[in-house]
Amino acid sequence: MSRSNRHHREPFTTSSSGGYTTAVQLSIIVCIVDGGAQLGRCLAALAGQRNAPSLDVIVPWDDHVTGIETVAAQYPQFRFPAIGAVETVQAPDSHAGLHELYDRRRTVGLHAATGDLVGLLEDRSVPEPDWAERAVALHATLPNGVIGGALADGRHTLVGHADYLCDFYRYQPPFASGPRDFVSYVNICYKRSALEQTRAVWSGTYYDLEVHNALAALGERLWLASELRVQQQRGDGERLGMLIGERFAWGRRFAEHRTRASEGGGRWRFALQSPLVPFVLWLRVMQRQRTAGSLARAVAATPAMLLIFGAWGFGELLGSLSPAS
Repeated sequence: MSRSNRHHREPFTTSSSGGYTTAVQLSIIVCIVDGGAQLGRCLAALAGQRNAPSLDVIVPWDDHVTGIETVAAQYPQFRFPAIGAVETVQAPDSHAGLHELYDRRRTVGLHAATGDLVGLLEDRSVPEPDWAERAVALHATLPNGVIGGALADGRHTLVGHADYLCDFYRYQPPFASGPRDFVSYVNICYKRSALEQTRAVWSGTYYDLEVHNALAALGERLWLASELRVQQQRGDGERLGMLIGERFAWGRRFAEHRTRASEGGGRWRFALQSPLVPFVLWLRVMQRQRTAGSLARAVAATPAMLLIFGAWGFGELLGSLSPAS
C-alpha cells in the first residue's frame, strides 16, 4: 500500500455471502519491547501476511530505542512515528519505567491509527501468516468490539517456559473460542467503534484493564479466538532474577491501578489475600496444563513459577497498600 492512499479507506463492510471485503483497513500497532532481531522477526511476519486487507503497520519509537533507522529502511511500507524524549515517573531502565515507555508507545500508536480495525501486538508476538486475514474475518462475523487471540509458547528454556506460563496460561492453545473476562493486549484487535467509545480512557495512557472495564460497563463482551494466533518469544534472554524483578514491578503496577479504580475500596482485603496469590495462580496453571497436554514440563518448571508468582504476590501487596490517587 502506498503512502499516498494509506488514509483513504472504504467503510468496513461484509459481502452478502458472509465474507469480508478487502476495502477494510487494518491498523496494527507494534509495541517495541525487545527491539533488534525480535522486532525484525515480528515485522517480517507482518510484511508476509497472506490474503491480507489494506494494512497500516505503525511502530512508535522514542529516544530510548536504538537502531530503529535501519529497521525502518527495511520496511518503507510501514510507519515509524517518532515520539522523541519521554519522561517517566520511574527510572526508564527499571522494570516499572520500561512499562511506562511501552504504554506511551501503544498510546501514540492508537492516536496514529486510522483503520476500521485496530490491532495491538508487541514485537515479542510473532503473528501467524494468516493473522490479518483472520482478524478481519472474525470481526466481520462476530459483533464483539474486542477480540483477543491465542499465544503459543515460543520459548526454548525451562525458565522461559515458566515465565510464559505465569504470564499467558489463559491464552495457551488449544482452547475453545468464546467470551472471556480477560484477553491479552499483546495479541488483540478492536473495532474502531469500541475504541472510540473509550477514547477518554486511553487518550492519555493506554492501560488494557481500564479500557476493557470501561467497555464492559457499556455492555461490551470480550471474545477470545483460538484461530487468531501469535508465537510469544523473547529476545532479551530469560534470566530468572530479571524475570522475578519484572514480575514484582508488574504485580505492583496492577494492584496500584486496581486501588485507584476502586478509590481505595477493598485495599486491605486485597492486601490480606496477596500471600495466597502465588499458590492460587500456580494451581490455575497446573489445571490448564492437564487440558493442554504439557503437565510434565510444567511440573519441572514449578520452582521457577513459584518464585515468579511469589514476586507478583509481593508486588500486589505493596501496590494494594499504595495510596489511591
